[in-house]
Amino acid sequence: MAALLKYCYDMHNYLFIELADKEISNYMLMGSPLPMMLIIGIYYYFIFYGGRKLMENHKPFKLNNIMAAFNIVQIIANMFLVVKIFPIMFNIYKNNMFCLSFENIPNSDKHQVLSQLRYWRYFYVMLKLSDLFDTVFMVLKKNYHQITFLHVYHHVGMCIGTWLIVKLTSSNHEAFTAGINAIIHVTMYTYYLLSLYNKNVKSLGWKKFITQLQLIQFILIFYHHVVTILDPNCSVPKLPILIYMTQVALMIVLFSQFYFQAYIKTKKLNKQDYKQH
Repeated sequence: MAALLKYCYDMHNYLFIELADKEISNYMLMGSPLPMMLIIGIYYYFIFYGGRKLMENHKPFKLNNIMAAFNIVQIIANMFLVVKIFPIMFNIYKNNMFCLSFENIPNSDKHQVLSQLRYWRYFYVMLKLSDLFDTVFMVLKKNYHQITFLHVYHHVGMCIGTWLIVKLTSSNHEAFTAGINAIIHVTMYTYYLLSLYNKNVKSLGWKKFITQLQLIQFILIFYHHVVTILDPNCSVPKLPILIYMTQVALMIVLFSQFYFQAYIKTKKLNKQDYKQH
């Protein structure tokens, strides 16, 4: 038991002290994994137990105005991230977008660029945490059928995966992921906002389109990771990226299964039902 505890302690120190980005560790929630674990624990308890218990004797809350404000904030925040992060990346890494290491930044610009990208990497982690409110709203509206395994796993996985790669990877590799993901979220939260006040929006194929965008996003991110991993001359730490790749690969599988069940299999069944009648 003592040997196991010592191993865990040594591994913790290696991952979260020695390997970690020293500067990012000074940011709120980034010094230790415990705050993130606590937030995820509270989230899980609320959406499956505490929140449902709270709503047992309550009618669903009418949250349209609150959700509209939340969606607008998310649209602006994600657009802001895209506008800020991509110009920095294209300017600094224009010769090699697959190896976003600190070494590729010119010395004259290094301090300023590192400070900017570090801030936006952290901003991205905070955006993933704010996405958890999507599920909180579902509980308060008693839309429990929307709280699927894919929904919860995606939110929790993005929070943990993003925190880990920002914390452990002393490079700007995840800046590409952040930018691509922010573009998808601008589209997604725009759909959420419009559907609050116009139910016809849901019949225009937005959900299918957004799922397609999410799949394209994960494929692009996976490809970006693969090229980086296979580049022997890239100094970006490979282990955290390899770990994150498994999360991205699983997202591709889960979203593909959802897409097949929701849009391909259902369409075939509807055609068969139509022919029978």
